Amino acid sequence: MIVLGLLGPFRFIVDQVDRTALLSYDKVKLLAAVLCLAQGKVLQRERLAQMLWPDLTRDKALLRLRHALHVLRKALGEQAACLVANAEGAMAFKPESVQMDVLEFLQADAAQDARLSQRLSLYVGPFLDAIQSPDTEVFISWRQSWEDRLALELLSLRARLFEQLLQARQLDQALALAQEWVQQAPEQEVYHRLLINVLMQRGD
Repeated sequence: MIVLGLLGPFRFIVDQVDRTALLSYDKVKLLAAVLCLAQGKVLQRERLAQMLWPDLTRDKALLRLRHALHVLRKALGEQAACLVANAEGAMAFKPESVQMDVLEFLQADAAQDARLSQRLSLYVGPFLDAIQSPDTEVFISWRQSWEDRLALELLSLRARLFEQLLQARQLDQALALAQEWVQQAPEQEVYHRLLINVLMQRGD
């Protein structure tokens, strides 16, 4: 099993062994992220090369892609068979072989509110934190789409957890969370409203 952590510090675990250090530069980490988040969808080598090395000629970009794939396969070790190529050379990860914090966080189980804290604990930091994106519209759009989905889900989960705490009259815990969220994202009006709400219920 391959475990890929894309929230907060990048993590690459293969059969319970941390091999993050073997993905030694950002482009190979981004390649792993793009392939895994495609969830089994086949991606053309030309597209991957253009996404990740937009400033290079086609031949040079494909050469860099081949090197990145070599590094990735080496890090996968015995699990390299999970990264497959079709007759045209297009690439895909077998989705049943990959576990990702992003997809676990985004899973659609709105009815199972008992797991809110567990899902929120997966969000240990921003998507692809500290990894620089290539300056290309295709990649920036890809990254922004995931960031937008994560931001919406984070707001939704936090609001539902906050409501649970208010209903249970756990006002001190609700206050501590609201204060933490406001400090983390002072531009987010929703968190300010949550803070005002709990302060009013406490009579403050």
